[in-house]
Amino acid sequence: MNTNVLPPLASAPSRADRTTPRLFYIGIAALLAIIIFLAFARTYWIPLADGSSSVHSAIHVHAVLYFAWTALFFTQAVLAARGHIALHQRLGLFGIALAGAMVLSGLLAAVVTMNGALGTPREPIVRANTALSLGAMLMFSTFIGLAVANLARPERHKRYIVLAMFSILQAAIARIIMLVPSIGHPLRTLLGAIFVDVLLLIVIALDARKHGRIHPVYVGGLVFLLIVQIVRRAVLNTPQWIEFTNWMAGLAG
Repeated sequence: MNTNVLPPLASAPSRADRTTPRLFYIGIAALLAIIIFLAFARTYWIPLADGSSSVHSAIHVHAVLYFAWTALFFTQAVLAARGHIALHQRLGLFGIALAGAMVLSGLLAAVVTMNGALGTPREPIVRANTALSLGAMLMFSTFIGLAVANLARPERHKRYIVLAMFSILQAAIARIIMLVPSIGHPLRTLLGAIFVDVLLLIVIALDARKHGRIHPVYVGGLVFLLIVQIVRRAVLNTPQWIEFTNWMAGLAG
Protein backbone atom coordinates (compact mmCIF):
# COMPACT_ATOMS: atom_id res chain seq x y z
CA MET A 1 0.00 0.00 0.00
CA ASN A 2 2.06 2.92 -1.25
CA THR A 3 0.71 5.94 0.61
CA ASN A 4 3.28 8.36 -0.73
CA VAL A 5 1.34 9.53 -3.79
CA LEU A 6 -0.36 12.84 -3.16
CA PRO A 7 -2.75 14.77 -5.40
CA PRO A 8 -1.09 17.61 -7.32
CA LEU A 9 -1.04 20.87 -5.44
CA ALA A 10 -0.47 24.42 -6.55
CA SER A 11 2.33 24.80 -4.01
CA ALA A 12 4.64 22.48 -2.10
CA PRO A 13 2.75 20.46 0.51
CA SER A 14 3.28 21.25 4.13
CA ARG A 15 4.70 18.69 6.56
CA ALA A 16 1.17 18.15 7.93
CA ASP A 17 -0.18 17.52 4.41
CA ARG A 18 2.50 14.90 3.80
CA THR A 19 2.01 13.20 7.16
CA THR A 20 -1.78 13.01 7.41
CA PRO A 21 -2.48 10.42 4.68
CA ARG A 22 0.39 8.26 5.95
CA LEU A 23 -0.94 8.29 9.49
CA PHE A 24 -4.43 7.67 8.16
CA TYR A 25 -3.54 4.26 6.72
CA ILE A 26 -1.39 3.33 9.69
CA GLY A 27 -4.34 4.22 11.90
CA ILE A 28 -6.72 2.01 9.89
CA ALA A 29 -4.26 -0.89 10.01
CA ALA A 30 -3.69 -0.50 13.75
CA LEU A 31 -7.41 -0.28 14.55
CA LEU A 32 -8.33 -3.36 12.51
CA ALA A 33 -5.41 -5.35 13.93
CA ILE A 34 -6.42 -4.51 17.51
CA ILE A 35 -10.05 -5.46 16.83
CA ILE A 36 -9.07 -8.79 15.28
CA PHE A 37 -6.54 -9.86 17.90
CA LEU A 38 -8.73 -8.88 20.86
CA ALA A 39 -11.84 -10.44 19.31
CA PHE A 40 -10.23 -13.86 19.03
CA ALA A 41 -8.51 -13.76 22.41
CA ARG A 42 -11.38 -15.36 24.33
CA THR A 43 -12.37 -17.96 21.73
CA TYR A 44 -8.95 -18.89 20.36
CA TRP A 45 -5.82 -17.48 22.01
CA ILE A 46 -6.76 -18.09 25.66
CA PRO A 47 -8.02 -21.67 25.09
CA LEU A 48 -4.89 -22.35 23.04
CA ALA A 49 -2.67 -21.02 25.84
CA ASP A 50 -4.33 -22.97 28.66
CA GLY A 51 -4.56 -26.21 26.68
CA SER A 52 -8.37 -26.31 26.53
CA SER A 53 -8.59 -25.79 22.77
CA SER A 54 -9.88 -28.81 20.87
CA VAL A 55 -10.38 -27.38 17.39
CA HIS A 56 -9.41 -29.22 14.22
CA SER A 57 -5.85 -28.73 12.97
CA ALA A 58 -7.27 -27.05 9.85
CA ILE A 59 -8.64 -24.30 12.10
CA HIS A 60 -5.19 -23.77 13.62
CA VAL A 61 -3.64 -23.44 10.16
CA HIS A 62 -6.28 -20.93 9.10
CA ALA A 63 -5.85 -18.97 12.33
CA VAL A 64 -2.07 -18.71 11.88
CA LEU A 65 -2.49 -17.48 8.31
CA TYR A 66 -5.28 -15.07 9.30
CA PHE A 67 -3.24 -13.45 12.05
CA ALA A 68 -0.11 -13.43 9.87
CA TRP A 69 -2.07 -11.52 7.22
CA THR A 70 -3.29 -9.03 9.82
CA ALA A 71 0.27 -8.45 11.05
CA LEU A 72 1.50 -8.09 7.46
CA PHE A 73 -1.25 -5.55 6.70
CA PHE A 74 -0.04 -3.34 9.56
CA THR A 75 3.63 -3.84 8.64
CA GLN A 76 3.00 -2.89 5.02
CA ALA A 77 1.15 0.27 6.02
CA VAL A 78 4.08 1.33 8.22
CA LEU A 79 6.69 0.53 5.56
CA ALA A 80 4.84 2.49 2.89
CA ALA A 81 4.34 5.45 5.23
CA ARG A 82 8.05 5.52 6.09
CA GLY A 83 9.05 5.37 2.44
CA HIS A 84 10.54 1.86 2.49
CA ILE A 85 8.93 1.05 -0.84
CA ALA A 86 11.42 -1.59 -2.01
CA LEU A 87 10.89 -3.69 1.14
CA HIS A 88 7.15 -3.01 0.92
CA GLN A 89 7.12 -4.44 -2.60
CA ARG A 90 9.18 -7.50 -1.68
CA LEU A 91 6.87 -8.27 1.22
CA GLY A 92 3.96 -7.73 -1.13
CA LEU A 93 5.03 -10.78 -3.14
CA PHE A 94 4.93 -12.81 0.06
CA GLY A 95 1.55 -11.25 0.79
CA ILE A 96 0.10 -12.52 -2.49
CA ALA A 97 1.12 -16.08 -1.61
CA LEU A 98 -0.15 -15.63 1.95
CA ALA A 99 -3.53 -14.36 0.72
CA GLY A 100 -3.91 -17.38 -1.56
CA ALA A 101 -3.07 -19.77 1.27
CA MET A 102 -5.50 -17.93 3.50
CA VAL A 103 -8.39 -18.44 1.09
CA LEU A 104 -7.64 -22.13 0.67
CA SER A 105 -7.31 -22.65 4.41
CA GLY A 106 -10.55 -20.75 4.97
CA LEU A 107 -12.41 -23.06 2.61
CA LEU A 108 -10.88 -26.12 4.29
CA ALA A 109 -11.77 -24.79 7.74
CA ALA A 110 -15.38 -24.26 6.61
CA VAL A 111 -15.56 -27.84 5.31
CA VAL A 112 -14.24 -29.52 8.47
CA THR A 113 -16.34 -27.28 10.73
CA MET A 114 -19.51 -28.08 8.78
CA ASN A 115 -18.68 -31.78 8.86
CA GLY A 116 -18.20 -31.75 12.62
CA ALA A 117 -21.48 -29.92 13.22
CA LEU A 118 -23.80 -32.28 11.35
CA GLY A 119 -26.32 -33.88 13.68
CA THR A 120 -25.41 -31.63 16.61
CA PRO A 121 -27.29 -28.66 18.16
CA ARG A 122 -24.71 -26.38 16.52
CA GLU A 123 -25.68 -27.42 13.00
CA PRO A 124 -27.97 -24.43 12.16
CA ILE A 125 -25.43 -21.93 13.51
CA VAL A 126 -22.55 -23.54 11.63
CA ARG A 127 -24.59 -23.51 8.40
CA ALA A 128 -25.04 -19.76 8.87
CA ASN A 129 -21.38 -19.30 9.73
CA THR A 130 -20.43 -21.18 6.58
CA ALA A 131 -22.28 -18.56 4.55
CA LEU A 132 -20.33 -15.90 6.43
CA SER A 133 -17.02 -17.66 5.74
CA LEU A 134 -17.64 -18.30 2.05
CA GLY A 135 -18.87 -14.75 1.51
CA ALA A 136 -15.76 -13.40 3.22
CA MET A 137 -13.47 -15.57 1.10
CA LEU A 138 -15.26 -14.45 -2.08
CA MET A 139 -14.86 -10.77 -1.20
CA PHE A 140 -11.31 -11.15 0.09
CA SER A 141 -10.06 -12.99 -2.99
CA THR A 142 -11.81 -10.49 -5.29
CA PHE A 143 -10.32 -7.44 -3.57
CA ILE A 144 -6.86 -9.00 -3.40
CA GLY A 145 -7.05 -9.86 -7.09
CA LEU A 146 -7.99 -6.27 -7.90
CA ALA A 147 -5.20 -4.97 -5.64
CA VAL A 148 -2.66 -7.11 -7.50
CA ALA A 149 -4.05 -5.94 -10.84
CA ASN A 150 -3.51 -2.33 -9.70
CA LEU A 151 0.04 -2.60 -8.36
CA ALA A 152 1.09 0.18 -10.73
CA ARG A 153 -1.76 2.41 -9.50
CA PRO A 154 -1.05 2.86 -5.76
CA GLU A 155 -4.08 5.04 -5.06
CA ARG A 156 -6.34 2.19 -6.16
CA HIS A 157 -4.11 -0.60 -4.85
CA LYS A 158 -4.05 0.58 -1.24
CA ARG A 159 -7.83 1.04 -1.13
CA TYR A 160 -8.44 -2.47 -2.45
CA ILE A 161 -6.19 -3.79 0.32
CA VAL A 162 -8.24 -1.88 2.90
CA LEU A 163 -11.44 -3.35 1.43
CA ALA A 164 -9.90 -6.83 1.62
CA MET A 165 -9.33 -6.33 5.34
CA PHE A 166 -12.89 -5.17 5.90
CA SER A 167 -14.20 -8.19 4.00
CA ILE A 168 -12.80 -10.55 6.67
CA LEU A 169 -13.62 -8.37 9.67
CA GLN A 170 -17.14 -9.58 10.45
CA ALA A 171 -16.03 -12.86 12.05
CA ALA A 172 -14.01 -10.85 14.57
CA ILE A 173 -16.88 -8.45 15.27
CA ALA A 174 -19.25 -11.38 15.84
CA ARG A 175 -16.96 -12.71 18.56
CA ILE A 176 -16.99 -9.35 20.32
CA ILE A 177 -20.80 -9.30 20.21
CA MET A 178 -20.77 -12.83 21.71
CA LEU A 179 -19.69 -11.18 24.98
CA VAL A 180 -23.37 -10.23 25.33
CA PRO A 181 -25.03 -13.67 25.77
CA SER A 182 -28.56 -12.30 25.34
CA ILE A 183 -27.83 -11.49 21.67
CA GLY A 184 -28.72 -14.57 19.60
CA HIS A 185 -26.93 -15.72 16.49
CA PRO A 186 -29.20 -14.15 13.81
CA LEU A 187 -29.08 -10.74 15.48
CA ARG A 188 -25.36 -11.12 16.18
CA THR A 189 -24.71 -11.70 12.48
CA LEU A 190 -26.84 -8.70 11.49
CA LEU A 191 -25.18 -6.41 14.04
CA GLY A 192 -21.76 -7.60 12.91
CA ALA A 193 -22.54 -6.69 9.30
CA ILE A 194 -23.89 -3.29 10.33
CA PHE A 195 -20.79 -2.57 12.43
CA VAL A 196 -18.48 -3.45 9.52
CA ASP A 197 -20.51 -1.28 7.12
CA VAL A 198 -20.58 1.71 9.47
CA LEU A 199 -16.86 1.47 10.20
CA LEU A 200 -16.10 1.27 6.48
CA LEU A 201 -18.35 4.27 5.81
CA ILE A 202 -16.39 6.24 8.41
CA VAL A 203 -13.13 5.34 6.67
CA ILE A 204 -14.60 6.32 3.30
CA ALA A 205 -15.87 9.63 4.70
CA LEU A 206 -12.48 10.48 6.22
CA ASP A 207 -10.75 9.58 2.97
CA ALA A 208 -13.21 11.72 0.99
CA ARG A 209 -12.72 14.63 3.37
CA LYS A 210 -8.97 14.49 2.81
CA HIS A 211 -9.11 14.13 -1.00
CA GLY A 212 -12.25 16.11 -1.73
CA ARG A 213 -14.16 13.21 -3.29
CA ILE A 214 -15.28 9.65 -2.67
CA HIS A 215 -12.85 7.38 -4.46
CA PRO A 216 -14.57 5.10 -7.01
CA VAL A 217 -12.76 2.05 -5.59
CA TYR A 218 -14.61 2.56 -2.32
CA VAL A 219 -17.93 3.08 -4.11
CA GLY A 220 -17.63 -0.18 -6.02
CA GLY A 221 -16.22 -2.02 -3.03
CA LEU A 222 -19.03 -0.94 -0.71
CA VAL A 223 -21.69 -1.94 -3.25
CA PHE A 224 -20.08 -5.36 -3.68
CA LEU A 225 -19.86 -5.87 0.09
CA LEU A 226 -23.55 -4.96 0.53
CA ILE A 227 -24.62 -7.31 -2.27
CA VAL A 228 -22.72 -10.21 -0.70
CA GLN A 229 -24.27 -9.46 2.70
CA ILE A 230 -27.79 -9.39 1.25
CA VAL A 231 -27.35 -12.59 -0.79
CA ARG A 232 -25.77 -14.33 2.18
CA ARG A 233 -28.81 -13.67 4.36
CA ALA A 234 -31.21 -14.55 1.55
CA VAL A 235 -29.82 -18.06 1.01
CA LEU A 236 -29.81 -19.09 4.66
CA ASN A 237 -32.27 -21.87 5.56
CA THR A 238 -33.19 -22.48 1.93
CA PRO A 239 -33.25 -26.13 0.77
CA GLN A 240 -30.51 -25.31 -1.73
CA TRP A 241 -28.21 -23.98 0.98
CA ILE A 242 -28.83 -26.98 3.23
CA GLU A 243 -28.09 -29.30 0.31
CA PHE A 244 -24.93 -27.38 -0.58
CA THR A 245 -23.56 -27.35 2.97
CA ASN A 246 -24.32 -31.07 3.30
CA TRP A 247 -22.26 -31.60 0.16
CA MET A 248 -19.48 -29.47 1.63
CA ALA A 249 -19.49 -31.49 4.84
CA GLY A 250 -19.17 -34.67 2.78
CA LEU A 251 -15.88 -33.44 1.34
CA ALA A 252 -14.29 -34.04 4.74
CA GLY A 253 -15.04 -37.76 4.47
